[in-house]
Amino acid sequence: MPVELNGTIRGTDYDAINVDGLLILSGSLDVILYEYEPGKFYNPQLGEQFDVMNWGSLSGTFVDGINLPGLDPGLDWDVSTLYDDGTIRVVPVPEPGTFVLFFVGLLSCGLAGSRRKQH
Repeated sequence: MPVELNGTIRGTDYDAINVDGLLILSGSLDVILYEYEPGKFYNPQLGEQFDVMNWGSLSGTFVDGINLPGLDPGLDWDVSTLYDDGTIRVVPVPEPGTFVLFFVGLLSCGLAGSRRKQH
C-alpha cells in the first residue's frame, strides 16, 4: 500500500485509508515523500504524525515489510502503534541505554587489560 506524504493534514497532505468494516493487510506499506519540485521532497519533522489507516476491525500485517524513507540526522520513524491506531510518527533517534554504554566501556577495559598481560 503506497502512502505519499506532503504535510500533516490527513487526506489533503498525505494519503490515508478509511475502512468502516474489516481491513485486511498484506504485502507492504511503502511510505513515499512527495516531490514538490525536481529534487526537492517533503521533509518530515520531529513530532509529526501521520494517521495512515482507520478501520472497524483489522486482520493481518504488512508481511512484506514497512518501507520508510530516510529522515534528517537525529530523527527516526516510530511504527510501534501502526497496528493499534494506524499511525506512524517522527521521533528522535533513541539514545543508547546507560547499561549498554556501561557494558561497552567495561568490555573495552577488559580487553585493554588482557592485552597488557600478554606483553
